[in-house]
Amino acid sequence: MLLVALLFTGRLQAVQVYGTSGTGGTYTTAPADNFGFENVGQVYDSMDVVNASGVYLGNGWMISAYHPVSDGSGGFLFGDVMLNGTNYAVNAPTAVRLSGTAGAVDLAMFRLARIPALGSVSVSSSSPAMGTALVLMGNGVNRAGSLSYWRTDTASTPWTWTAVQSSGTWNMSGYAYGSGQSLRWGNGSVAGSFQFNDGFGVNACFWTTFSPITGNAVEAFGDAGGGVFCKSGSTWKLSGIMLSTGTHSGQPANTSVVGDATYAADLAPYSSQINTLVTV
Repeated sequence: MLLVALLFTGRLQAVQVYGTSGTGGTYTTAPADNFGFENVGQVYDSMDVVNASGVYLGNGWMISAYHPVSDGSGGFLFGDVMLNGTNYAVNAPTAVRLSGTAGAVDLAMFRLARIPALGSVSVSSSSPAMGTALVLMGNGVNRAGSLSYWRTDTASTPWTWTAVQSSGTWNMSGYAYGSGQSLRWGNGSVAGSFQFNDGFGVNACFWTTFSPITGNAVEAFGDAGGGVFCKSGSTWKLSGIMLSTGTHSGQPANTSVVGDATYAADLAPYSSQINTLVTV
């Protein structure tokens, strides 16, 4: 049902977190059970603009979505990477786009010019099952402080949306985008899996749904390439890389609405490629 109701929004859009603490510092520092907070960084383009996120795996290697680092001709367009408050240049000739059974996919890896003093992150070799608890983290745009409400007419195509007060008649709620970007994490769970072509190859993916639960997260602009983590026993592993969002028909621009989806590349099918590169 979700994939029918929602529309792929193309190039991406810190994760936005539901609840009153979603604009504060609660989700901008590492939790006690640290999933790998320091390993998620800001990825700059060649104009020194932060337009994506990435995850540091170890041995100097980063992984991100391919589309925000692409130069449009199959090559790469890099600036620097900021990890845990330190800036690192990218060794651009090391950049490689990952591939699947149907060809190139929307995942890229590249090595930094010097190795950060950070721990490594393990990539999961198995796909997360339905309902698996997740942590999403990226460097996306901040959200507005308070909830917005809409009344939608689903009989029209696209749907028509009318902003209303919380005391009025409404059937949709969510947040408008705010200003600035932040490295922010939030929670989610696997709502399904599928093969997804976002215009940059057929990707093995899973998705999460933005729910009205305190701490629940959804991807926003700037989160492309951010990490999706899950726990295997007592060990946190990187299970996915955020690629894109799914929104409702006619949804107002620059909003995150309850029911929106976050589409993430499932790294399990590509884990052998990833691990081979990280050992180089």
